[in-house]
Amino acid sequence: ADFTTPVDGIGTLSTGVKYISRHNLSDQMNYLWNGSGWDFNEPGSTNYDYYNRIGAAYTEMSVNFGLIGIKAGARYEHTWQNYSQDGGKAFLTDYGCLVPSATLQLNLGMTSNIGLSYNMRISRPGITYLNPYRDDSDPTALNYGNPDLEVEKAHNVNLVYNYFTTKFMLNLTARYGFTGNGISPYSFYQDNVLHSTYGNIIESATAGLNAFVMVNAGAKTRIILNGGVDYSDLRSDVLGQQNSGWSGNGLLGFQQTLPWDLRFSANAILMSRTKDLQGWSTGISLGTLGLTKTFLDDRLSVSLSAVSPLGSGSL
Repeated sequence: ADFTTPVDGIGTLSTGVKYISRHNLSDQMNYLWNGSGWDFNEPGSTNYDYYNRIGAAYTEMSVNFGLIGIKAGARYEHTWQNYSQDGGKAFLTDYGCLVPSATLQLNLGMTSNIGLSYNMRISRPGITYLNPYRDDSDPTALNYGNPDLEVEKAHNVNLVYNYFTTKFMLNLTARYGFTGNGISPYSFYQDNVLHSTYGNIIESATAGLNAFVMVNAGAKTRIILNGGVDYSDLRSDVLGQQNSGWSGNGLLGFQQTLPWDLRFSANAILMSRTKDLQGWSTGISLGTLGLTKTFLDDRLSVSLSAVSPLGSGSL
């Protein structure tokens, strides 16, 4: 439920509330063949019941002072989670988060503006991370979740410049993000057994620059360039590990409207490897081709597309 109203001489006020209720349940039964029939295997069977409820309320105010626009607001969210397994209560938890946001925009003219924004994003741990069930099917390894995990909080600051005409559009974004309690899996040895679980053990900071350019080269031709570069620093005092490095991505796209209103598109996409705490994830390079035809006043579309890797090896 949302409500928006103009405030005379000031700006616009928006407010609202939201409620989400999710219920997941599973009843897994395991049977073993004994040579003549099936025997119920209780150690290999389990059932669980999981509720995740979220209530939220927000308010936001937008005001304009000539060429300057300001938007500020906050959202409060409260989460209730309870989980039971095999008839017994495993955990019950609830927590609240205040999520602020603010934007300052300056109109430089009819075709350009610059803006500075701050927002906080939260990531709630899911049942896989929270489930305290201890999987000891392997005598040398023990796997379990952590019901004491905190919600992950990421702080983001963006400086954005926009320039646009009928034939040209440019967006430049400089960004910085920081997370002080990132959730990550980790392992440790105890009593000659490898324990694997999850914790709020990652501190990460990322700075980057992104550029988006779109050129209308003709009435039916469009060229798009989108790319960026980031530098990330990740560290964990719990694990005594640290990693950092550069990553980048780019897209070059071409769109053309053909006779019979066929729309043709071609893209080349490149993503470099990205750093994580203990190494890196491989990048990709691929090309795409697409052909689309719409019918019934654009209510029905039929597309033919192809995707292929470009080159070989890891980036």
